[in-house]
Amino acid sequence: MKNEQIFNKYNSRLVKEGILKSVLCGVTAGFAAVFVISVVSWFTAYNGLWLSVGLGLGISAIVSVICYFVKFRPTAKDIARRVDALGLEERTITMLELENDPSYIAMRQRDDAREHIASANSAAITFSVATWLIVTVVVTTVLSVAVFIASELAFYGIIPPLNEIINPPEEKYFEVTYEVDEGGEIYGETAQLVSPGDDAESVIARPLEGWVFVSWDDGNTNPYRQELAVNDDLIISAIFEQIDNEGDDPENPGGGNGDLDGGDSDDAGDKPGDPGSGAQGGEGDANGGEPSPGDGQGDGGEEGDQPGGDGKGDGAGGKYEENNQIIGNDTYYGDELKNTYDQLMDYLASGGELTPAEKEFIEKYIGSIYGG
Repeated sequence: MKNEQIFNKYNSRLVKEGILKSVLCGVTAGFAAVFVISVVSWFTAYNGLWLSVGLGLGISAIVSVICYFVKFRPTAKDIARRVDALGLEERTITMLELENDPSYIAMRQRDDAREHIASANSAAITFSVATWLIVTVVVTTVLSVAVFIASELAFYGIIPPLNEIINPPEEKYFEVTYEVDEGGEIYGETAQLVSPGDDAESVIARPLEGWVFVSWDDGNTNPYRQELAVNDDLIISAIFEQIDNEGDDPENPGGGNGDLDGGDSDDAGDKPGDPGSGAQGGEGDANGGEPSPGDGQGDGGEEGDQPGGDGKGDGAGGKYEENNQIIGNDTYYGDELKNTYDQLMDYLASGGELTPAEKEFIEKYIGSIYGG
């Protein structure tokens, strides 16, 4: 009986084991190739789906075949060792060594080995796969699938490419700067870094004592402003103008040196001074009448012998009284507006915040006052 015939029932089982080991090695090599391709694809945001699948399957098949015929294809000696492991005490491997020995002892040994081999249970031979091979397959598979999924997500823009993760780009900001030369201050964050497309924090231009807000250098006359959807660096200046409390225009509230003509004695005693005109009736001896009431503190008309005198006195400058001013024959509310404005500034300075509705109301209200 040929040795191959004796080992036939064991051979098929060991062939399956060799194929299993070869496939595991091939799968490991295939997933390793997928891992490499996926890393490159993730780094470049390239869609390596079909390249990874095709190359992974091809390498797996090639490596499996090579491993089987080179490493895991069972030989007669391999089978003999596995059969002896069933308790035959090296009878099978000895039989192979004495296969061509014609001596009587060799013949008896081969007959004894064949009897024990025939009685052995082939099912007792179990598949034997090295633990390191199983661990290698599992680790390679998990890593390859994870990187493969990441490369696909990067290609579709769901996650950043690998090169951006390793060397993240510097986040871009736009700088919004509010400036003022003189006469006022900017209430709020004057130097802001804003992400592209985001809104800047709101600010308010606040004049100092004796100054008034005119406009921003871009023509906006509303002291409250907020830059929306910023996509460039901005430098914005607030323009203030100093209030002139002394002037020659009698129509100007709080005007300066006004000359009031006392005129005839009848007129000088009856005509009240214009509001804020800065002159008072003359103090003439010659029927100058009663001094005319006025807000200014004039020297009065010069003393003379003629009736009524010249009645011309040089006013010393009108006294500025905001509460006595009127606008369009209505009560002047300048003080109330200033007080409310100062309270708003103090509230924001203490960390208070306005709701969007409040911001919109204040912006429209101030805009209506300043013509914005």
